[in-house]
Amino acid sequence: MNNKPHGKGTYEWANGESYDGEWVMGCKNGFGIWKGIENDTYMGQWKDNKTWGYGVHHWSNGDKYEGEWKASVKNG
Repeated sequence: MNNKPHGKGTYEWANGESYDGEWVMGCKNGFGIWKGIENDTYMGQWKDNKTWGYGVHHWSNGDKYEGEWKASVKNG
């Protein structure tokens, strides 16, 4: 759709960051797994490219948050 990811699939950016999950018109929407360039990971719900709903974020320093997110901000 207009050369934007739509449906289910994986995208890897040139810097090594990747996302495997659901896309709507080029935005991360629905369930997906994101892997950052410094071994950070997020597995959960997305809305308009933001973590939104239930998800688990692991940071490379060992910290972890499991719970609700709203507009990529911890909400619970």
